[in-house]
Amino acid sequence: PKSCLIRLAAAGALQSLAGAVGGTPRDLMWTIQALSFDEKSLFFGSHSGLDEQRLEFETEEVPKENDWQTVQREYQTKGFSLDSHPLKVLRSQLDAACPCYIKADELKTLRNRTRVRVAGLISLLQKPPTAKGMAFASIEDETGLMNIVITPDVYAKCRLIIMGQPLLEVDGWLEVHQGVINVKAEVVRPLMKNITPLPARLTAGEVSYGKNV
Repeated sequence: PKSCLIRLAAAGALQSLAGAVGGTPRDLMWTIQALSFDEKSLFFGSHSGLDEQRLEFETEEVPKENDWQTVQREYQTKGFSLDSHPLKVLRSQLDAACPCYIKADELKTLRNRTRVRVAGLISLLQKPPTAKGMAFASIEDETGLMNIVITPDVYAKCRLIIMGQPLLEVDGWLEVHQGVINVKAEVVRPLMKNITPLPARLTAGEVSYGKNV
């Protein structure tokens, strides 16, 4: 059915066919949408009577995706992006924020007990039943992974955000011990409320839930 072909095009699975219609997944989606799938129609398999010149003109008029829309489409259809990381796309906005967001690869340059704000795509969440209510998360930006330690009181306040938002920002303190670097969370918030979010069900990887998460 047409809906399956549109989803395949959105995921980039039909890129080998893109040369004939302009090259981008969005162009392919538009082209497929214009096709007639009615076997009884005289236009079955064609673009509903559009000649090639009109088809080319209308394809050129299809609005182009910005970088964030491209990442959003890839996460909606595939659950990941091979071309860019969400935090890389947002980095210019994050760098302009105050206080600034620390990247994963910058944490190792900071001293123990440094106050930090970090942001990332959640890739792992664990709440082991033997950890006395403690939760542990891994979030990633374009430079690497960050380990987040969440105490029971913070988890109780921020549980719905942690469970429902793929992009998080965390305020807390840096803990450095024998080469292991953690961020002890004080506040967990959705990242940048003014952006169109990624699908909540999609994350960087598999989320592992312990008992009573």
